[in-house]
Parts: sequence; C-alpha cells; structure tokens
Amino acid sequence: MRPFLLMITSALAVAPVYAGEVSPAAKLATPDGSKRAANKAVLQMPPASAHLEYAVLRDGSEVGRHVVDIARQGNATDVTIKTQVAVSIAFITVYRFEHAAREHWSGTSLLSLKSRTNDNGTHHELSVASAGDHLDVGADGGKSTAPAHLLPASLWNASTVAQSSLLNTLDGHQMRVAVSDQGEDTVKVHGARTAAHHYKISGGLARELWFDRTETLVRVAFAADDGSHIVYELQ
Repeated sequence: MRPFLLMITSALAVAPVYAGEVSPAAKLATPDGSKRAANKAVLQMPPASAHLEYAVLRDGSEVGRHVVDIARQGNATDVTIKTQVAVSIAFITVYRFEHAAREHWSGTSLLSLKSRTNDNGTHHELSVASAGDHLDVGADGGKSTAPAHLLPASLWNASTVAQSSLLNTLDGHQMRVAVSDQGEDTVKVHGARTAAHHYKISGGLARELWFDRTETLVRVAFAADDGSHIVYELQ
C-alpha cells in the first residue's frame, strides 16, 4: 500500500472574499485571464500563531492524526508538523506512516525545512536550505537544487493554491501542479458546518483543499492508491 499523504505532510494552501484583500488564488490570473507562476508578491503567511490538529479519516474511520503548530515572532515563522497513521485489519497493523517536519520562514521566504519519514518501513530524510537565489535540497543521500520561491507541499500555507510547482516534503522532488477553483462550500470543522473555499490540485500532486475566511486549512481530501478515500478534518 502506498502512502496516504504527501502533505500535509508534511500532508498543509484560496479565493474567498477577505475583507478588502485579494487572496492568492485571485491573483493566479493576469488581466488577460492567463495563468502565471506565483512570486513573492502573492505569498502570504498566517496572521497569527496556531495549533491545528486534524483527524485522518480513511473511508470515514479515524486512522491517525496530523498536527501543525505555527509559531510567529516578528518576521520569523516556525512550523512543526507531525503525522501518525496506522491502518489495521483484524487488529493487525497492515500500514504505518510516520512523518515529522520543521519549517523556518523569514517573512514569505523559506529558510529551511527538515523532515523524517517512515513510510511503512521505507525511510526518507530531507533537508532543504535557502542559498540566496535557490534552495539546496538534500534527500536520502542525494543532492539537488530548486528555485528559491518553491513552496513545500505541506499545504498549510494558503499560497499553495497560487503555485505551478511544489516541493515534495518526503523526498524533495519537484512536482508540477495545476489548481482549479471549485468555489464556495460548507464542510465540517470543529464538529460544526463551516463555510470554506474549495480548491483542487492535480498533476504531480492530487489533493482537494478547503480554506476558511481566515486562510486556515480546514480540510484535505484525496484518493489513496488502494482506492480508499482519505480526509483530514480539522478538530
């Protein structure tokens, strides 16, 4: 069985109307309607620190937790991500996924990212560091570079929906993506129905994302390789 997440992970990134602001997704289109790649002008960070805990559901049954802690101090933002998933059949664990990541940001610029992953016995270790005009990427013993503006596919950042490429947070490879605006929706958040904007990512990463009007990621959904339906639901 293949991993359920790519995320948010590191699994967690909108076009609702925000009190006079233009959302990242609204800036996806140029005046002539054509798409363009995101740049620093469209990157946004969360307005405040937050503790976000998601139940990971497989076909409606909880199989794990995904936790994102965002700590801001001045222009600096630290993001800690932990995911634990275990799928059992007849009391026997048949699949386990464990992921831990730490991101350091200065304003809208990623300074570093480190992650460790156990994907059902397959281990990954990733280290990303800013090097001025590019990112140095070290993954599973290999080295590469990536554009300095490339966002990690941890999905918590609302600017994810303004990107044409994302960095895989397990093994560091670059994923070409397309994002489509699915409009306003209502989803379950903290046990109650809540208005959120729905986006669909396709290409190198297939995810559906919902953000509320505070640009908080409240829901993620995707199909696992075994055909099961996976949902991250904010608790």
